[in-house]
Amino acid sequence: MKTLGMAGVAAALVAVALAAGSPTGAFAASSGSAPDTIGLVDPTQGLWHLRNEAGGERSFYYGNPGDVPLVGDWDCDGIDTPGMYRQSDGYVYLRNSNTAGVADRRFFLGNPQDIPIAGDFDGDGCDTVSVYRATEGKVYIVNRLGDDGRGLGAADISYYFGNPADVPFAGDFDGDGDDTIGLHRASTGFVYLRNSHAPGVADVEFFFGDPGDRFVAADWTGDGTDTPGLFRPSDRSFYLRHANTEGVADEVIRWGAGGWLPVAGRFGLPDGLPVPPPGGSVVFTAAGDIGATSQTRRVLSAIGGADADFHLALGDLSYDETSSAQAWCSMVEGEVGAGHPFELLVGNHEDDDRVDGFIRDFTDCLPDRMGSSGDYGVEYVFDTGPVRVIMIAPNLRVDGVGYDYTTGARRDWLLARIDEAEVAGRWTVVGMHENCVTAGVKSCAVGESMIDDIIAHGADLILQGHEHNYQRSHQLRCVDVGVTSRGCIVDTDGDFAAGAGAVLAITGWVGRSGYDVDPADPEAGYFAVLGGPNTPSFGAGFLTVVASDGSLTGTWTSVDGTATDSFTIRR
Repeated sequence: MKTLGMAGVAAALVAVALAAGSPTGAFAASSGSAPDTIGLVDPTQGLWHLRNEAGGERSFYYGNPGDVPLVGDWDCDGIDTPGMYRQSDGYVYLRNSNTAGVADRRFFLGNPQDIPIAGDFDGDGCDTVSVYRATEGKVYIVNRLGDDGRGLGAADISYYFGNPADVPFAGDFDGDGDDTIGLHRASTGFVYLRNSHAPGVADVEFFFGDPGDRFVAADWTGDGTDTPGLFRPSDRSFYLRHANTEGVADEVIRWGAGGWLPVAGRFGLPDGLPVPPPGGSVVFTAAGDIGATSQTRRVLSAIGGADADFHLALGDLSYDETSSAQAWCSMVEGEVGAGHPFELLVGNHEDDDRVDGFIRDFTDCLPDRMGSSGDYGVEYVFDTGPVRVIMIAPNLRVDGVGYDYTTGARRDWLLARIDEAEVAGRWTVVGMHENCVTAGVKSCAVGESMIDDIIAHGADLILQGHEHNYQRSHQLRCVDVGVTSRGCIVDTDGDFAAGAGAVLAITGWVGRSGYDVDPADPEAGYFAVLGGPNTPSFGAGFLTVVASDGSLTGTWTSVDGTATDSFTIRR
């Protein structure tokens, strides 16, 4: 397994490394068997966090703040362990166990500010440390380790490869047992791989990643070939690709903190390590019925400024107000930011009737960025921190398949996903496009029994669009269509106890004209807040949800108005 220290994404790589303090770990594997796993290092403390295949974590201190982390098999025992490169003096410090302690080897390598690259460059089963000299765009390969603070002498192999601002990493990209050098060009997002230690153009090149990503490579599948991965500080997630080709990530793992540096390898950690509970705070926004009007742009711009981890788009996307799905996606990214996770769900305007396009065209240009499982855009689930999000398509038809969750296998699937979240201690958020109870203009399309099932199995928050207004319920234990059943209402004060029921939030007022709400509607009694164009101070807007281990708080923001609403569910 190999790691390097990445030093930024600007033209002057070394200067960025010093100014931004953002070296990145990259590494790879040398033989097929168990897959490599990920790790993160907090460079402000020298605190390492390594994971086993089950997600169990071991943490320990090693190195000084500002050191560049590496991992490798320094003693040829098949286990990857920590190393540190101190750019201020060019010294390497290697340890032969994944525990806190002093270095087992210490030696001088290269020039201060060189970028370290670790790997098995001669195929002998032992990892060594080499360097990339950014000022020259040159690789210096050393096939031995030093000791006792001495230098290593001249490199065994040296050659030019890439441009000075490229970020180097090492891996066995063709599965032949020898690690070679790859480069990530952050300015373009291209990856360049060489399969030999000789100057020349890349043997393989493809696009992967965004500027600011911290690049890694490892054997993610255990097949003996190293492929790319990256850690994205902006959303604190690993994106792992299983082939050396262009494409989206095959795995997404949300973990860590934005300032941490990635490493990976075969760490030899035991089974049974504690799996950290879903922790930290997650912020997301939610709204559907979007369009592409000037009102749309105002609301999307506000969503982009909300500093959220992702957005849930609750169906009815473009309303055919752009020339194509791609044009609509580009409009969205222009407002919320390129690469921001904007998770799509089919509405009745994008199902098989194709009133305003087809969901598959939209998911092509705004792909899943949260590592979901299932059928993204239609029926899928993902976990992030303390939250599980389940997105479903009741009463809609996609690719000839009708989605009904009131009975049968789809009901079983939905309730099993909710039950899993309850066992794991996560907040459960269920999103869909169409409604059931409402004080607007729509009727119950998704099934009263489905809503009752979702609540009974422990969902905390139900999100819907379709109605072009904002409606937020009291905490409910059930719903009855056509009437407000007081026995279904658990609590009305906006500060709710977790596990007692669910809150329903209808948030479908982004770019379209709003629908009036009717306080005299037979179902209006379920709702604490009714906000439509006939409600003073309400205008188009969105819901922001902040979830931590102990609470989930929702806040409505009227972008074209002054009205707000908030509620909290507490454990």
